[in-house]
Amino acid sequence: MKKLLGSILFISSFLCQAEDVKSTINNVTVYLEGAQIERTADINLPKGKHVLELHGITQNIDPNSIQVKSNTNLTLLSVRSEINYLTNQEIPKRIQSLEDSLQVLEVQIQNEKNAKFALELELDFLVTNKNIKGDETLTIEDFNEVADMYKTRVPKIKSQILITDLMIQKVQDEINKYQAELRKVQSKRSTPENVIYVEVSCASTAKGIMEVTYYTPSAYWSPKYDIRAKDVDQPIELTYKADVVQNTGNDWKNVNLVLSTSNPSLGGVAPTLNTWVLYYYDALQNRRNYKKANVQKAYEGSYSKAESNQIEEMELLDVSYSSIKSKILSNNNAQSVVNSTNINFNIPVKYDIESNQKPTSVEINKHEIAANFAYITIPKKQEIAYLRARMTNWSQYHLLPGESSIFFEGSYVGTSFIDPFITNDTLDVSLGQDKSIIVERKKNNAECKKSVFGLNKKESIVWDISVKNTKTSAVEIVVEDQIPLSNHKDIVVTLTNQGKAEYDEKTGKLTWRLQLAPGESFETTFGYEVKIPKNKSVVLE
Repeated sequence: MKKLLGSILFISSFLCQAEDVKSTINNVTVYLEGAQIERTADINLPKGKHVLELHGITQNIDPNSIQVKSNTNLTLLSVRSEINYLTNQEIPKRIQSLEDSLQVLEVQIQNEKNAKFALELELDFLVTNKNIKGDETLTIEDFNEVADMYKTRVPKIKSQILITDLMIQKVQDEINKYQAELRKVQSKRSTPENVIYVEVSCASTAKGIMEVTYYTPSAYWSPKYDIRAKDVDQPIELTYKADVVQNTGNDWKNVNLVLSTSNPSLGGVAPTLNTWVLYYYDALQNRRNYKKANVQKAYEGSYSKAESNQIEEMELLDVSYSSIKSKILSNNNAQSVVNSTNINFNIPVKYDIESNQKPTSVEINKHEIAANFAYITIPKKQEIAYLRARMTNWSQYHLLPGESSIFFEGSYVGTSFIDPFITNDTLDVSLGQDKSIIVERKKNNAECKKSVFGLNKKESIVWDISVKNTKTSAVEIVVEDQIPLSNHKDIVVTLTNQGKAEYDEKTGKLTWRLQLAPGESFETTFGYEVKIPKNKSVVLE
């Protein structure tokens, strides 16, 4: 008991001697998971020992991460943190106003419900007590009086009930709005704070600045991109952005921001090397996985790119614009600092980032990048031409997997996904559909034939394909189609008209590589014949 009492007295004495020091957040390094926050405080201490007390620290910090340094002659003796549950939790004025408004609305809606209840009782009384004279004989005057009452009063009551229902719904809608706003602002409501105690010793008067840094997991950033292509003869404009989110309980006002690809939450222990097995790379599935996991986990995967869907299998034309060189578009680009284990982007502009779990968009840098462009169409699937851009030397931009907004010729195309973690030296970006390339594929019924010879039957299928360039500039485009392949000895497939296409016997793929001037059209016909037993059937289109 004496030891416990002594400990309490020691702590009380320690706290009483602590000197409250005001600090502000000036520098923040945000990681893919978590953030390092740096607070600065002005100090003016006389000679001797002091316990400095910093309030307003987010509750969720790693005590082992706290660091203290100063430009004065301080000697650091100890540093610790603890949650202060005794802080006076003052209700913000906005929350108090919302709660007061909700109370008024709740009283109002209850009054309306009471009024409706009274009207329903009156209506029920009138309906269940029609014979108000009992066994007495009603005169014509009495009958008319009762009839008039029912004729006027009952509709009036029902009308009042309807009006009351509408009023109740209107008030309830207001209550829902106030409750939604209250939930939004309650995230800012004070919670038990963390207090950092710094014990120092001064050989003489110490006047200057003290910096305290610590790590919190309550923040992160994720990459986003804007990709703009004005035309196929111009470079791509790539804007590298970040969505920064924090919920530390402290708004970051006018802070110097650093975005780091590091992830302290993964720890500093070296991993073990497991067996490496290659799997087929599926860009669509990788996109889904990315949305479920943080960006850093993508570093841990190893992929090998293989065949994907038909559009992704198409070979891009090597259209080179050697005269176009990559260049920086903005003077506000972040300085990239490449360390041995991570990359830091030093953002040159100060930012305000509120503690509300909502993303704040931060521009990292903007570049013009030389790209090879090619149009691709598979009219069997879609009579649409797609534009793809192939960028080389993309690794110098330190891209991470992330969603991108695509703009072409000044119009919003849609969203795509940039995944630099592929074993390839080029990065392909889909720029969406281009309706100025008109594609048509139709069956040539006049050339299609069916015939029967003994135990077999033959069917010839012929297709016409046309492509027209309505753009004001020349384009290069790959057109792909196919004929079926047989995996049975009784099914014989013959290419009867190749239509001047490249033909791959292994896949049955037909490829046309075209260069179309402005307004120029291309037309071709290809056909194939299939022989099968006459008592069998197959799908030939």
